[in-house]
Amino acid sequence: MPGNLVVRLQRAASMQETVWTLRTRSGQFGGCMARAGQRPGPLDAPTAEAERLALWLRQLTQQLTQRQLAERVGGGRTRWGLYLKGRVLIPYPTLKNLVAALVPPQHQHRTLHQGRELLDAAQASLGTASAAHAPALKDSHVLALQLQEVRKAHDKAQQALGCVLGSGVPVPT
Repeated sequence: MPGNLVVRLQRAASMQETVWTLRTRSGQFGGCMARAGQRPGPLDAPTAEAERLALWLRQLTQQLTQRQLAERVGGGRTRWGLYLKGRVLIPYPTLKNLVAALVPPQHQHRTLHQGRELLDAAQASLGTASAAHAPALKDSHVLALQLQEVRKAHDKAQQALGCVLGSGVPVPT
């Protein structure tokens, strides 16, 4: 019977996912998909300076997925995707947390200084005085993603509050 089972490994063109397909001689048996992790898509920054900041962030975080960044530094995967594409400027406090989490202590000051200069240039290119929390593009897609993240955080807080009160039932708002 083991001679009748064939395992085929297929790499997707994007090299981001691997599809394992089990087949019998008579046809397909089943399959599962294993993702290597969410990687940033193409750059989508509104200015050259915002693009330089996004490229610098990609270089600094190249070994981590967006999920790993969210876990180590904070924020959501969606938000990290926007930072790495250049669509949203990374807030300075998040930039500080990123450098502290990924850069050896002896290089943190220099790296943070580089990041701050790139962030300031990107903010200036967008014509914003303090755009650390402002999206680079305020289109409906970005705002919808922000709203989704806020709703998830709100739901988590409600669940935690329900558990603390001992009822286990979500607290109505």
